[in-house]
Amino acid sequence: MKNLFFAVFVFFSVLIFAENEPTLEAFFEKTLEEEKIFFNDCKKNSTSVNESSNKCDITERLSKSYNALNGKIPSEIDLLLNYTAPAKSAQVQPTYPRIAQERGIQGYVIVSFTILDNGETSDHVIVDTACGQFFNIFSSNLEKCDIFNRSALYAAKKLKYKPAKLNNKNVSVNEHLHRFTYLMSPDQTLLDSKEYKQLIKVDELNRNGKYSDAKKIAQKYSQSNKLFLVPLSQSELNLQNYNAAYKNISLYLEHHKKNDHHIPLEFVLRVNAIYVESMYELQMFEELIIFEQEFFRYLNENEGRFNKSFASAYLYYALAFANTGDVFNTAYYLNEAYKYSNSEGQRNFISDYSKRISNFL
Repeated sequence: MKNLFFAVFVFFSVLIFAENEPTLEAFFEKTLEEEKIFFNDCKKNSTSVNESSNKCDITERLSKSYNALNGKIPSEIDLLLNYTAPAKSAQVQPTYPRIAQERGIQGYVIVSFTILDNGETSDHVIVDTACGQFFNIFSSNLEKCDIFNRSALYAAKKLKYKPAKLNNKNVSVNEHLHRFTYLMSPDQTLLDSKEYKQLIKVDELNRNGKYSDAKKIAQKYSQSNKLFLVPLSQSELNLQNYNAAYKNISLYLEHHKKNDHHIPLEFVLRVNAIYVESMYELQMFEELIIFEQEFFRYLNENEGRFNKSFASAYLYYALAFANTGDVFNTAYYLNEAYKYSNSEGQRNFISDYSKRISNFL
């Protein structure tokens, strides 16, 4: 088995954002305005702002409407009327600890601090940490750790901001949360050289429409390496054998969870696409919607940096919600699919579909 070579990335708030579908954008603007009014009814004016207050609930409609328009999940502070959030005036690149690199450890640290009304920061405290597999939508093996604490705390103390404003006056922001994410991206698969060549061959056969040939090779090698269950599932999906596709991808996920090894991001994306499409084709709408909660959590944890990779999944989620009568989430995922799709035909379909459901929004 090859040793994995890791490239190191330290992320801040990396945002991939594209244009909204016009009909749906108008809907989310109206919904956000209405939801913000309700939200602000339970908030009191203050000369300082506490970002971690839990007095007012952020509803799903409020959270997703804000995310559709702004490309991020809102905190309470983002939703105040007549409020301008603080903006970083200086970026700081934290150092990836050498010992974490050597051990292949990934993780994040959330630091809480006060942003004063002059833009300086104070009262830095680490409030949450985790280490685990952040590329993997199907892995929930996050554990508390402290290996990144010193790096994150040192970087947080160097951050500078343009101060927040409330009613056109500078205000301090208490308990502002900033997340530093430390990721290592493998660029080779968990395969020996012979298996790797066969995997490439299977992929080429699938791309060239020779699905049965791809299936035979993938079946053979899946006996010794469960990673081949992924292209095998793809072959079954291409052959419209949806039950077989779902069965094989589920077997791979079961194996992966038990062995808990790192897999390349490319495979994470492929597994998700096959899993979602096979469930949709089998009309497992309720199961797909349950999985959506984990999917949405994954996107939120990774701060939207993989949004563009899930354009097709968004469309399946939209259609699944449509089949259960959930118009709001249908609109949300149609809009996400529109934003990140690179297919003009798909975007035209979404626009037409959005106009047809506009009377129900």
